[in-house]
Amino acid sequence: MTSDQTPSHSPEQATELNTRRNRWLAWWLRSKVAIPSFLLLLLLASPLLLRGYNLGQVPVAPEPFDTQAVLNFVVPDERNAYIEFCKAGAVHVKLPRGEEENYDNSRNRPWSDVAPSIRQWVTDNQAAIALWNKGAEKPDAQPTRISDQAVDVFSPVYFEALDYRYLIRFEAVQLQAEQGPEDAWRLLRNGLRVGHHITRYATTSELLAGFMIQAAVTQYIVDWTRDSAVTQVVLMQAQKDLDGEPSPASGLAAAFQMDYLVACKTLRRPISNWSSLWLYACGEPELSLRCMNHAYRNYLREVDKPRRERTPQFEPYGFFEPKLMPGIVEPSVAQLDDWIDQTMLIPAIADAVQFGEIIMLAADEAEARRSQLKTVLALEAYRREHERYPESLSQLVPTFMAAIPDDPFALLPAPLRYRSDGTHATIWSIGRNQIDDAGSIDYSQDYGYILGPRETKSGTEPRGETIKNPD
Repeated sequence: MTSDQTPSHSPEQATELNTRRNRWLAWWLRSKVAIPSFLLLLLLASPLLLRGYNLGQVPVAPEPFDTQAVLNFVVPDERNAYIEFCKAGAVHVKLPRGEEENYDNSRNRPWSDVAPSIRQWVTDNQAAIALWNKGAEKPDAQPTRISDQAVDVFSPVYFEALDYRYLIRFEAVQLQAEQGPEDAWRLLRNGLRVGHHITRYATTSELLAGFMIQAAVTQYIVDWTRDSAVTQVVLMQAQKDLDGEPSPASGLAAAFQMDYLVACKTLRRPISNWSSLWLYACGEPELSLRCMNHAYRNYLREVDKPRRERTPQFEPYGFFEPKLMPGIVEPSVAQLDDWIDQTMLIPAIADAVQFGEIIMLAADEAEARRSQLKTVLALEAYRREHERYPESLSQLVPTFMAAIPDDPFALLPAPLRYRSDGTHATIWSIGRNQIDDAGSIDYSQDYGYILGPRETKSGTEPRGETIKNPD
């Protein structure tokens, strides 16, 4: 018999083999054997079945933007403000513990009345302030943390920048007292730029920090206009300077992109413990990656648009109503919400998904604050010339402003709200509730400033305050 021939069995042998097979099959088919065996197989296969079911609920989608282009983008050092910001953070002296009361008591006081310990704190930070100013003069900023391999959550200057917003208050007061309002304005303008630079190519957490800096500095500028030494010429120049500054919210899309990259890096990081088996059975991390592609595609389609041009936004994750476009089928808000709720990882790692609506609201408030600041400068310039505030904002055009800014929170294009009795003036946006509360900014969600003298124990002094304390 050759090697490629199959051995044959005699009829007796074939019968014996069939008998054995039948006995074996009969044994497996007994209920005491078949049912436990089936249950065991089902148990072993259940992770794969559960994973397949969960992944089957969410279709595969491409990445929401060109991630490689973002990772490869580099701002040259000669244009990058973060080079100086990192140096400033290294020499920055934090407010000493126990000085919080002296800080609070020194706010809104002339330099001569500032607590000695706070004055010393400002002196100790002159090197840091000089570096912050040098960085602010550069045209762009990018944290030195983006590469093909890694994306860190926070830039090196994140926390120092938050402390800087307190420091700049007193440095501006000192400059105004010792060198004049022009030098104070240059510092405050640089403060706005620092806030803007912090938001460039940043995560959403850093974006909010930049907005906080800008909010604080805007309040300081309003306080600066109260000084009688700030002339009409200086105010008009300040307004002209603001026209050349970029939009506060221009980094919003980049922040969502950075959040996506950070979250993806976290999801793709290996997990070497028993929880990885359970995550795998639940479809993770693939399920979260798929959901993020859909979620961030939804956000990035709308975030760069003015508020009133965006499609409606819904809680809890702030997703936008999908647009009907030929040949393109987008998941509904309800589907997106349901998919996110199914994931185990997104709520813990994706800040933009958890706080998307809050982040976009902060950007809209930054736009409203910028418009109001430009109008406050025009109102104060008008008051310098006419010794009273105008009856309406239209009186500012065209001498003091080219046009009255729109309220970004208005459902339809509408100017900022305003009223005045000549001595006092109130300017406001209707704010997040999109209801005009008649400028009751101290007790409602209207967002704005009250200008003019306020009563004190010694008489009156000019007033400029906002609905929210930026600190």
